[in-house]
Amino acid sequence: MIYTRLMQDLSKLKPTISEEEQAELRKFIEDMIAVGYEGFQEIKGELKGYGKKIMRFFSLPKTELHEQFIQMFFEPRRKITAEKEKNRILGEMKNNKSAFIDEHKISESEWKDVKYKIISRKTLRHPRTGELDEILHIAIPYTYGTKVGNGFAGGILVSKSKTPELFEEFVEKIPRFTGTTYLTSNKL
Repeated sequence: MIYTRLMQDLSKLKPTISEEEQAELRKFIEDMIAVGYEGFQEIKGELKGYGKKIMRFFSLPKTELHEQFIQMFFEPRRKITAEKEKNRILGEMKNNKSAFIDEHKISESEWKDVKYKIISRKTLRHPRTGELDEILHIAIPYTYGTKVGNGFAGGILVSKSKTPELFEEFVEKIPRFTGTTYLTSNKL
């Protein structure tokens, strides 16, 4: 009895969206899907409050329209982000800010003296072999290279297919890929 009453009280706190507003939100989302990701990017500067409308729409019970929206907007965005990251890595390689390392082991003294920062872990085409490969992009302090941006050199790239032992060693010793984790010798 107490539970039922508590649930009734909580349901009063839950924001309700009228049928009219639900129809309006669905129409807005349908229009966005019709325009597509690229079209929306062109006109979003003119739209006001579209973020709030999208959030309200996603508070509604899930429908097929939700799935369509996710496919139309979030998938292309992920692909564009991945493509930008790939181009950034390849650009750094071209400008000699990053290079593949071919040794299969890193000596204990190197692990001890250097702070590593994982920039990214991506699957892309290996520039030498042309095969798909998983690559770690690792930054090292600028005292070991040229200063770039936040005090880290462009870094090194570790290929899973070419140097699997080294790849696994990095994965084992630097388990998190947050982009903000700095690990020093006492944590390795």
